[in-house]
Amino acid sequence: MKKILAVLLVGLLVLTGCGSKDKDKEPAATTGQDVKIGSAVISTGKTAEAGEKDGSFETNIYYATVVMKDDKFVNVQIDVNQNKQTFKADGTINAADIKGSKKVLGKDYGMVKNSQIKKEWFEQIAALEEWMVGKTLAEVKGIKTEAKDDAHPAVPTEANLTSSVTISVEKYIEVVEKAVGNLVEVKNVAKVGNSSTAVTGKEGLELTTNVTAVALDTEGKVVYSFTDAAQSKGKIEAGKAEFTTKPLTKLELKEEYGMKEFGKATLEWYEQAKAFDEWAIGKKPADLKDADVVSSVTITPTGLVNGVKAAAERAVGI
Repeated sequence: MKKILAVLLVGLLVLTGCGSKDKDKEPAATTGQDVKIGSAVISTGKTAEAGEKDGSFETNIYYATVVMKDDKFVNVQIDVNQNKQTFKADGTINAADIKGSKKVLGKDYGMVKNSQIKKEWFEQIAALEEWMVGKTLAEVKGIKTEAKDDAHPAVPTEANLTSSVTISVEKYIEVVEKAVGNLVEVKNVAKVGNSSTAVTGKEGLELTTNVTAVALDTEGKVVYSFTDAAQSKGKIEAGKAEFTTKPLTKLELKEEYGMKEFGKATLEWYEQAKAFDEWAIGKKPADLKDADVVSSVTITPTGLVNGVKAAAERAVGI
């Protein structure tokens, strides 16, 4: 009996040893976290009068997605989609050159040539995001800054940021705070990402920026989805452009956006966006198809689906 037990024990030890070696060769499994995630968008714009040079109608759409645990930032993602339309003094609108977000542009954004610290925008925003990790919202809002000039009213003077961030950070702090106000609890989160695209209207001055944020679980399925859009319209009179819409996103406008009234829809835009976000939960981005989108979504689904896929491609581990 003792001999049998001894043989069994030896066998177990051999199997355990082999199992350990095989396990060491395998890549570590991605671990999901139970966290809070929030996203937000801030729409701003400016114009320039046409004269010897073309006039311009420009939008700057700031957006952020934050991940928090125990009231501290675990991950922060900030980006800006900056685009403009130009026009002649007679009101003729030129063909627009729509670009990607500042992060997508990367080195092509061209800040480094005018940077005292020789860092591009994407490098500086990455340093600011990293500085926020591990801090509370109050600590982030308490960032020390100084005004360099009218265009740079809040440049960081924090000892560990002076050599890495010379951009003015007031809008980035603002959009992060706004994202914190939209926090929701999400379980088993492995990756988080966001993205944006901009398009012009069919005629006149009009720029619409679509923003999407997603969180994926350990299996690559969507566990969080956020969809919003900022639609800015304007008019030209005597060589000058002015905005004719409020600086609010479609989610913020709610019923005021008027899709039910003017688009003959059964649900407002913000209600349809919510329905789409709920529909995307539990699915892998690659499996999303326009034809499968819930019947309550009457807005063109292609942009919504592509937004989730793009945000998922940019997702990073938390």
